[in-house]
Amino acid sequence: MSSGDVTSLEEIKDDWDNGSLNGVIFLKKENNKIYEIFTINNVVDSSDYEGISYSANAGLFTSAFSGFDVNDFVINAFDMSRNSKGKYSNSKPDEFDTRFGTGVNRIEIDSNSLFNRLQDSVTLGQEISITNLDRGDTISKSTGFTLNWSGSVSATKAFIRISHTNSFDPKILPDSVVSGASWYQDNSGSVDISHFLSNINVNGTFDLSVTLFEPHYLNLSNGNQILVIGESTHRISFLLTD
Repeated sequence: MSSGDVTSLEEIKDDWDNGSLNGVIFLKKENNKIYEIFTINNVVDSSDYEGISYSANAGLFTSAFSGFDVNDFVINAFDMSRNSKGKYSNSKPDEFDTRFGTGVNRIEIDSNSLFNRLQDSVTLGQEISITNLDRGDTISKSTGFTLNWSGSVSATKAFIRISHTNSFDPKILPDSVVSGASWYQDNSGSVDISHFLSNINVNGTFDLSVTLFEPHYLNLSNGNQILVIGESTHRISFLLTD
């Protein structure tokens, strides 16, 4: 969707790609306060879930966007595992900690054919927090809703997603468009989602999430840079009615 200040992922990429990158690192934190849907003996049930998860992903590449490998890649004292050429993720997701608000994220990449050893750090702002919606709240399509959130002022873009909590609900047929909405926009701290809600054709329990993207650049010895993006997400389940 693209209208007003709502932008496409391609436009965001163009904003961040300065033409001299040798890699991108995503440092992620996700805060969930949702309903988990499950089926036991063909009976659908749900339970409250509240938890925080951390992760990191990275891609290293040449100026021609060809991936390359390194022997040593460490973030916050945890080794990054190679998934495929030039692609890495944190090796111990249950122990990994991405630091938002306080502390620094330390990044080390060993010497290679493109640049000398990188030893640097990134300080990220406060993670996203949705401020006017709690799990179990009801939102009416006819009344509408303006969503508010707080977070790092250095985060430039936001991604908002509204998705049906139970993707196996028989009302959502496999040959139909899954009812929901998602879009990128500037990190304004607020958005009227009434229009998006009115276009959802199924009522019930939905998950609403806001993800903020905070870009930082680390300088390399070859004059190029590594783009580090702090990515924080807050997800909440709510009830949508007419």
